[in-house]
Amino acid sequence: MTSAIASDACADVIVVGAGAAGMTAAAVAAAQGLRVLLLEQSRWIGGTTAISGGMVWIPANHKMPSAGIADSLDEARRYLGHTIPPGGDAQALETFLTRGDEAIRYLEARTALRLQPVMRYPDYYPERPGATPAAGCSSRYRSMPRCSAAHSRCCARRCRSSCCSAA
Repeated sequence: MTSAIASDACADVIVVGAGAAGMTAAAVAAAQGLRVLLLEQSRWIGGTTAISGGMVWIPANHKMPSAGIADSLDEARRYLGHTIPPGGDAQALETFLTRGDEAIRYLEARTALRLQPVMRYPDYYPERPGATPAAGCSSRYRSMPRCSAAHSRCCARRCRSSCCSAA
């Protein structure tokens, strides 16, 4: 798929990749009033996040109590300590854990994105220490964007996510 960009087009931010990270970067830049050019090599949007179910994993966030899910950052650290290979960037992991809820709050306050709990989706390794209880199939909060009808109609032909294909 090829497309032309007008020679007078300009952007403050160029984002490469329309997966969850790229779309989030583009949404944050646009929310800050910047002009964004989002580039995707595929004819599809959503990247690997859409292929893997379109969910994000943000432990111990502010939406969990109202969904009846108890969690803590210590338990999430414990779970990840038994799940991910050693030798990674400890500071990046800690930043992810301590600032994930802040990211959700920011996105929902400044963009049209709204996340909702997915209650019947367990942690990938529910038997590992720190995993959330599998009783009743409830799990650590994973969130999926709620798509508006207009969004679903608009992107259904280009989006890999089940969110859009249901429209």
